[in-house]
Amino acid sequence: MKETKKFVVVKQAKKKTITVEAFERLKGYSLSPKKDFKYDDMIKVTKVTIDNPELIKAFVEKKCKRNMDKILTILSLVSDNDDATDGSPLMLALNEIEKFRQLLIYKYQEYLSSKEYHKLLKKLEILSEEIKLRINLKLYEESEEYKSERGSR
Repeated sequence: MKETKKFVVVKQAKKKTITVEAFERLKGYSLSPKKDFKYDDMIKVTKVTIDNPELIKAFVEKKCKRNMDKILTILSLVSDNDDATDGSPLMLALNEIEKFRQLLIYKYQEYLSSKEYHKLLKKLEILSEEIKLRINLKLYEESEEYKSERGSR
């Protein structure tokens, strides 16, 4: 069986040395590097743990901003391409919102400030309600009741 070793790399600016120390368990935010990032003379890194609280907060806030931008881009594309008769693009946007909401609750909550966390949840709730309203409107427009109302006028 292959033995897995874990190390901490510490750079000391004054001495201009890099120290590698073995460790058992490090508390912090863990992430994995991209899978397609490879060089021939590079060591293989499978997991990186960030220990600095300020760095963790900045990293998580950047990831949250990137996710919100992704959701808003999807919503702008859906609103620009409003000629689709079914609500599938809207459902895709709703799924992305729910996916980010779950990430926010279960993974990012402990790293964000309470104010920022609740602010993001509120934004997601507003976007979700707006999409649900659009989906219901599309379903109503497709229904026989709406078609008969339009035909009788």
